[in-house]
Amino acid sequence: MSELPLQSSCCEVGAPASAEGPDDSSVLTEADPILREMVQWLVLRHSGEWTAADEQALMQWLNESPQRLQAWERMEQRLGGLRAAPSDVARSVLNRSTNSAVSRRRVWGQLVWLSAVPLVSWLAWSEMPWRTWNAGYRTATGEQRRVWLADGSEVLLNTATALDVHFTESQRLLQLHQGELQVTTASALGVQGAASLPPLVVQTSGGTVRALGTRFSVRHEGSDLFRVGHEGARVNVFEGGVAVSLGHDSTRVGAGQQIRFGTNGLGPVSEMDEVQESAWAAGLLVANRMPLENFVAEVGRYRPGVLRLSPRVRHLEISGVFPVLEPDRCLYLLTQTLPVRLQTVTPLWTTVVPV
Repeated sequence: MSELPLQSSCCEVGAPASAEGPDDSSVLTEADPILREMVQWLVLRHSGEWTAADEQALMQWLNESPQRLQAWERMEQRLGGLRAAPSDVARSVLNRSTNSAVSRRRVWGQLVWLSAVPLVSWLAWSEMPWRTWNAGYRTATGEQRRVWLADGSEVLLNTATALDVHFTESQRLLQLHQGELQVTTASALGVQGAASLPPLVVQTSGGTVRALGTRFSVRHEGSDLFRVGHEGARVNVFEGGVAVSLGHDSTRVGAGQQIRFGTNGLGPVSEMDEVQESAWAAGLLVANRMPLENFVAEVGRYRPGVLRLSPRVRHLEISGVFPVLEPDRCLYLLTQTLPVRLQTVTPLWTTVVPV
């Protein structure tokens, strides 16, 4: 591996840039669509619906560009054998699209993991606030769980998530105490009679998100969102739209958009990177020139214990596709990509430090 000066950034998928500077023939820039396309192909390939026609289409896509082929080979080497999404879930998603390989790749973000990662230790639960212990639906650190609600809606819970469901004749309320979820409403799934149901609302951090026949995600975020000591949430909309309300303020967020809100009010509505924001539902972390500080924090969400980053390497960046449900593998790939190593005090206390 080429040694990088500390001020350099990793721009390739799973491979470091050289100390002399990036080679234009192999480096993926932020604007390059190859990374995005590769993730779509990767998830379809592990969906259980991969066909000979898909394989032929992939080969054609790869052979159109040496850069695509090199980047694909590097990504496969880094990721190793990813676990496939269960075929029945993949089939139900893919069948809602057309038969072409390209259009089926576009629905990759709807593929979800059904199997949960086992609880690693009691610490995964002890880290949760007391209010989450009695939540109706919970996931431990590193666990994902799919839930079908009584109305036919589908909810995917991400790592360390706590959710209560309150359904009555007059309301459909999801109370998110912590963590992250992705909701596909009954109407978005075409459930009969869904149009006559009361609105589905997600409540978190003092605000509410009302679904308007949609697929969206809500992530509870900590005190660094607006200012120290305050909590908030981030909402991403993949299909349809939602109405976000906080106090007397309200705004609509459409497909391809996101918003943050907290005790300081509603933030601005902005465009989102759908591949990056929905990759977790397929067990992946997509990093595109991501600050190393953010990467370590994201991987740490899936790993019990404390994961810290030395200030001396905080300014580095990383790009690639990582199997986030295997956080230790992500950290290993990190050490193979950037000039960093892991300093472990105990299995539950690890610091990323410079080599």
